[in-house]
Amino acid sequence: MLSWKTMVRAVVPGVAGLLMATITPAKAAIDVLVVEAGDDVVASFAGSLDLLGLTLNGIEQGSAAINEDSILFSAADGSSPDHDVYIGIDGPLFPASFAKADHAQGDYLGVINAFDALMLPVGYQSGEVISGLMRFEDMTLLSLGLIQGEYLYDWRADFIRVRVLGADAAVPVPAAAFLMLPALAGAALTRKKRR
Repeated sequence: MLSWKTMVRAVVPGVAGLLMATITPAKAAIDVLVVEAGDDVVASFAGSLDLLGLTLNGIEQGSAAINEDSILFSAADGSSPDHDVYIGIDGPLFPASFAKADHAQGDYLGVINAFDALMLPVGYQSGEVISGLMRFEDMTLLSLGLIQGEYLYDWRADFIRVRVLGADAAVPVPAAAFLMLPALAGAALTRKKRR
């Protein structure tokens, strides 16, 4: 049986690592990852944004799709939800041919760089975490006109990073993953001491 002291020594480093991983940095971000997954292309995003420096320009509707100047995530398959439009972002032309997603879920997010516009759920507040996913069935990066690389869309307070990866590319590990090391080390030490 483990003593209370041994259990605390094993658990505290892990809890500390988890707390450090959840601390929100001054500059948030949304990461968009576009990858080939089997016979499909999947695009997903997660994160939060600081809207400082952007101007709310109204409410519009749109559905999940990509094209030569935008990447748009929709809240549900085939829907065209209302979303807030902010102007003031800067970034490169997103290289893609038009394609409507076969499946979409999650929150609304859109970047239309031809208009320096960012689309977010109606009423989005800085710091709110949003996420979403869309799937293009029986497609490849090539058939969608996508070029592997990283595309950065930014403004005064924040940014959105879009990474397009091929099927053979390693999916990046979250930057905070190393913070789990104290928990693993604590568990290993506890196990070693038990023997």
